[in-house]
Amino acid sequence: MATNILILPLAQVTVTTGNNEDWIDSFQFVQDDEITPVELTGIAFSMEVRHLSSDNEVWVRGSTDDGLLSVGGSGDSFLLIKIPYDMMKEVAPDDYVGDIVADADGIKRVVVQLAITVFQGITR
Repeated sequence: MATNILILPLAQVTVTTGNNEDWIDSFQFVQDDEITPVELTGIAFSMEVRHLSSDNEVWVRGSTDDGLLSVGGSGDSFLLIKIPYDMMKEVAPDDYVGDIVADADGIKRVVVQLAITVFQGITR
């Protein structure tokens, strides 16, 4: 069965989260009509977050394989990020970049580009 990987758009997303909380976000991909959800069934996703794209050090990593990214919601059209506090508390407050890569049908595609600000949480 073929997936919808080829109709996923490239989304550019700005995120603000703290290093004293779980990072939880969700995205719904929709078709060109901006109404019809795109089903994500059968697509694997992975994400890496770095200070700069050229850096070797990965500050946050997640995937659908490890459960830190998942597909769900109505019609399996939502991509969820669920990075727990135990990981976030290790992330220094700063600006970061990241992306999310979709993988299905022998194709890998960047589907989300992230600009991330991690703030120093007050309540620790």
